[in-house]
Amino acid sequence: MAGGITMTTAQPSVAQVFDALQHEGQVAADWRDAVLPALTAEAEESPWYIRSMIAFGAWVASLFLMAFIGGIGAIFFSNESGLIVIALLTLAGVTLLRRRSSVEFVQHLLLAFSLGAQILLAFGLAVTFRNASIVMLCLICIQGALILYYPDRLLQFLTVMAIVAELVFLIFDAKHYLYLHGLIVLLAVSAVWLAQIESRVYTCSWASLHAPIYHAVLLSLLGVMLLSTVYVIPDWHHVLYFPKSWIATLTMGVVLLYVVQRLLRRSTYPVRQAIQLFVYAGTLGFILLSWRAPGLVTALLVMLLGFHYANRFVIGMAIAFFGIFLTAFFYGIEVSLLHKSYTLMGTGALLLLGWYLLHLQRREAVHA
Repeated sequence: MAGGITMTTAQPSVAQVFDALQHEGQVAADWRDAVLPALTAEAEESPWYIRSMIAFGAWVASLFLMAFIGGIGAIFFSNESGLIVIALLTLAGVTLLRRRSSVEFVQHLLLAFSLGAQILLAFGLAVTFRNASIVMLCLICIQGALILYYPDRLLQFLTVMAIVAELVFLIFDAKHYLYLHGLIVLLAVSAVWLAQIESRVYTCSWASLHAPIYHAVLLSLLGVMLLSTVYVIPDWHHVLYFPKSWIATLTMGVVLLYVVQRLLRRSTYPVRQAIQLFVYAGTLGFILLSWRAPGLVTALLVMLLGFHYANRFVIGMAIAFFGIFLTAFFYGIEVSLLHKSYTLMGTGALLLLGWYLLHLQRREAVHA
């Protein structure tokens, strides 16, 4: 039974599931126009090895063509601004062609052209203005337009990450390192918001933008947080690339507590007040233990988002980065090996106890 509609088969069809969601008011009545074409395109997709060979051929061809176009631009234009003109015309042309093309080889070819044109544009801007900040600002504006108008998930994913990297470069170029914490808060809040609206965007006209932007924001958040681990590198031990890391720990801790509170409220069974208090106390204890390692709090936040919304890619990403942050934390913290072992054992025992209590709570709720 789902929303008053009885599923007559053990494995309901996609239409039955969306009809039930429509009956509950979760999706719009015109969901078929957006959902069915996307499912049909996915079902008709070529095997991965065929797509890999097509992509390889397209990228090799595009590299030669971009080299030819760059050479022509250098010959026919007496100054560096010619490279900018060629790059912008190439980006405009491949964007229009990509919006009209459904051939996989052509799509890969245009994607490589687009990335090559962006590299050519960056080079032209660099030799024309000779100012890194101006180059980065121009690239951010152009890449923002590409995210909206270039219909390719891989390009959208890479472009979001490139924009975040360019923002980090601007912060470092201005030597305002504390602004990194503002960027981290922006990425974390955006990630939580994108996770919460995931179930409501599939019938929207911009639904295809959600997955690449969401995954890119999460990966960018974890990537920026890697800067908090540079102190473990011997030559960079005294370089403050990530000053006052406790600010990031505090802000990520607030976001983590918000996510934990949302998960407890949206649980499929009522969680007892005592167990809720235990969860909140455990979360606060974890935040305090990670006061010098904000990456651990961030990785746990991403892990909870992936677990709650059943996203294996996000869970795998979070586990991988959690291992990196945990290694950096125990390598860089100035305590004895015995103390580190006790910390690991205590944290593991606390997590196992929490799992056991929640398991008992769930079993009681099921049998009630």
